Amino acid sequence: MLGRLLTIVEPDQIHFLQEPPIVQLTDIRINDLPPEGLQDEITWATNLTELKNIHRTYDDNTLSFGFVAIDYSDPTSTQLKYKMDGIDEDWVLLEKGAPGFARYPKMPEGSYTFQILGANSDGVWAKDPYLLKITVDPPYWRTLWFRTLVGTGIFMVVSLFFFLWIWRVREKEQLNTRVAENKLAALRAQMNPHFIFNSLNSINGFILGKKTTEASNYLVRFSKLMRMILDFSRQPFVALEEEIELIRLYLEVEGMRLKIPFSYDIRVSEELDPFEVQVPTMVIQPFIENAIVHGLSSKAEGEGRVEVEILEENNQCLKCIIRDNGIGRQKAAAIQAQKGRKHQSHAMEINRERLALLSKGTGMTFTFSVEDLTDNQGAPTGTQISMLLPYH
Repeated sequence: MLGRLLTIVEPDQIHFLQEPPIVQLTDIRINDLPPEGLQDEITWATNLTELKNIHRTYDDNTLSFGFVAIDYSDPTSTQLKYKMDGIDEDWVLLEKGAPGFARYPKMPEGSYTFQILGANSDGVWAKDPYLLKITVDPPYWRTLWFRTLVGTGIFMVVSLFFFLWIWRVREKEQLNTRVAENKLAALRAQMNPHFIFNSLNSINGFILGKKTTEASNYLVRFSKLMRMILDFSRQPFVALEEEIELIRLYLEVEGMRLKIPFSYDIRVSEELDPFEVQVPTMVIQPFIENAIVHGLSSKAEGEGRVEVEILEENNQCLKCIIRDNGIGRQKAAAIQAQKGRKHQSHAMEINRERLALLSKGTGMTFTFSVEDLTDNQGAPTGTQISMLLPYH
């Protein structure tokens, strides 16, 4: 009995380890390589347990971690578990005594929290895990600043092409306008010799007939009319009052030249201010010339009459009505056919082209129409021309 020992165990006196182990990082690798030499928040001169944040670029996004649970009472029986919030749904539990290691390849851009918990040999887990904040930047082409830059660049390029297109359209419009203005100037220059030729013939007739007084009176009116025509030829638009004055002078000169009895009446709506309204230069006169030369000059009976009425059709548009009591277009054409030639009114054709060019050059619509007037029996009683003239 003396050689035997008796061991007495008192369960209430057994003390379990209550202190959990200390968790510490032992290694971090970036793309499976040590991070030395890389610009990083890791400072190897200090303990890795002090590391709280890691910030990586999109191409340095494979991260590996080595970690241990330090328990000096029984270091081989500790246990570890870890979890990467944002990637792992549950905790990853390692076997007892197994070294801690976790690897996360090609982590997408975003923010993560890597957590580690350790337990001692008695299974007591730490309450607060070790936390490591990890940020992986997106590639530059998916960053806000890059998208903003690209969007701004695309907007600027599109805007540049748009403004270039607008500039080219305007340049083309301006070129078309200049071409139209040059054509109009040429047409106005064509109208002046046309009228001058007829007038000089009349002066020559007075001189040959030794009618010096008539020649002098005619020449005075003709010179005044010529001065107005020459002044107007340099202006695309003139005041309506000036156009009316030119028409009056023209009617007086034509009355002396053709020696036919005719009267005229020019009426302007009271709604219009003839001194303010601007109309195309000499746009009405050619139609009056056509009415006199081809409508009244061959009138056999009665006094000829020309009426000019100018109204405001609507806002910024005039309606000019030129009415004569001549022989009508059909009879005038028959008379020309009897003379063995087909008459062509140069002034009318020139004016038709002028109105078309004015419409193209200004973007406004200049039109005219011709109507044959008849009595109740259908006999011709004259011609009426209606013009629509936008004004300034």
